Amino acid sequence: MKSKKKSFSGKRFTSLTTLWIFLIMGFSGIILYVRPEGSLADEINWTFLSLTKKGWEGIHTIFVFFFIIVIPFHLFFNWNALMRYFGYRKSEGFILKSELIISLAIVVLILFAAILQLMPFWKLVEWRGELKQWDRGKKISSSTLDSNENRQRIANSFWDLYESE
Repeated sequence: MKSKKKSFSGKRFTSLTTLWIFLIMGFSGIILYVRPEGSLADEINWTFLSLTKKGWEGIHTIFVFFFIIVIPFHLFFNWNALMRYFGYRKSEGFILKSELIISLAIVVLILFAAILQLMPFWKLVEWRGELKQWDRGKKISSSTLDSNENRQRIANSFWDLYESE
């Protein structure tokens, strides 16, 4: 019995590539959300999985860029399914479906809530700030960071904060 040689599928390739890129963007986004604030991450030599803040920012930026490149191909290969999601039928044209209207309304609501800094959506931004108050609300000055011992104490208090919540 001969097995059929499967041909390369551009649609499958594009969908899987989109998935992997999306997962890496999500993971790197979470890491950047919880990392120490700005220059402090550099001053204490913060790393996660052996990558610095700049390394994580680079990964996130590069994968967002490639996501933007891959999405048009994904849309091309999945155009018919997308049109069905929008309620398009060749014989009838567009028929607005409740899923389309509700999903669009939710996204627009979240967008305007973010622009207007409304709760509870803006709470995500505030939580990020609260996570970054990682020395239990103590102000960290540059003199605090002068010794390696102090840097280690600050780094430990950062992780203690996460473990206690």
